Amino acid sequence: MARRIRLDYKTGNLWDRAIIVILLLSIPIVGLAENSPCDEVALRLVPWLPDGLKVERAARVEVRRCGAGRLPIAFLQLCGLALNKEKPEFVLDTGHIGISQLAMTTAAVGVVTFGGTVDQIFVIVFERGVPRLVLRRTTKGTAELRTSEDALTVVIREGNAAPKTFRFSGTAYEE
Repeated sequence: MARRIRLDYKTGNLWDRAIIVILLLSIPIVGLAENSPCDEVALRLVPWLPDGLKVERAARVEVRRCGAGRLPIAFLQLCGLALNKEKPEFVLDTGHIGISQLAMTTAAVGVVTFGGTVDQIFVIVFERGVPRLVLRRTTKGTAELRTSEDALTVVIREGNAAPKTFRFSGTAYEE
């Protein structure tokens, strides 16, 4: 005769509680798995759009919302898509809920996301129509994105330390 297992968090013993916690932690949140793009496209960032090319075929970064309608809050995801491609070159789950800054040049996209006590900074450059993540930083300080005619600059300030500056000119990186 088979023994029925009953797990009850409130009245169960320590082993029952441990099993329940392990099971809950092992269940992935649908749509938040790395490398699996979420359905809802919230924003398309297209640094350069040749004449006659549709936005959906351009090299771009898409900001997607994960868990919208299923979770109390939606988390953001960044997808880098190459020229004339439907499948992303990369998918980044930020774990954050909002964007505090965006900056774009004809060859680079900078995004700063917020959520909790830290901000994340992402810089994606485009080389021959293919997006490439070149900077991903987390800071408890502040980040500032600046653009000029030929470059995207990121300045990160943390406490009393000297600011860290990253400059992306075309596809070149300078510190």
